[in-house]
Amino acid sequence: LEICLVANKIAQVLDLGNNQEAFIQDIYDNLPIKKRCELKFNGHDILEIKEIKNEEIIGEIIKEIEYNVVNKNIENEREKLKDFAKQLLERLDE
Repeated sequence: LEICLVANKIAQVLDLGNNQEAFIQDIYDNLPIKKRCELKFNGHDILEIKEIKNEEIIGEIIKEIEYNVVNKNIENEREKLKDFAKQLLERLDE
């Protein structure tokens, strides 16, 4: 959010267009989550599904879940996120 607001101020100073602060704030306010820690599913939940020793894989799965929640492709509900994580894990096994 802060980066977008700063970019908006720079655009105003450079006279590159109209003020988009309200638009940026509205987008931010309507995000399903604002921080990764707000996900109702985490790395420990992944380990309950499957034992994975590679922390990078766990991080990538969480990143994919976060991306899909923020883009409203999946709701931030534990069971839905668990099912999505299972699908991602199945792809790793292929």
